[in-house]
Amino acid sequence: MEAIFLLIPLSLALIGVAVWLYFRMDDSGQFTDLESHGRQLLLDDDSTVAQAGQKSVAASQQTPSQAATTGSQTEEIGSNNR
Repeated sequence: MEAIFLLIPLSLALIGVAVWLYFRMDDSGQFTDLESHGRQLLLDDDSTVAQAGQKSVAASQQTPSQAATTGSQTEEIGSNNR
């Protein structure tokens, strides 16, 4: 019986904290747009696929000396980005 006197105020405090957190997140805009992020995953980004295809075609048309120069330049750019 004595535990109820402790558990009831603790549970009411926990519910109060949960309600306060919900309204705080709602005011910050957490729940305004729930569907757009899910739809973005389903959309195809055709522009990056087309660009990758053009790069591979351009690389196959280069002479071996040009390909070696381009490869070393690409490695330098890649190491600078890290």
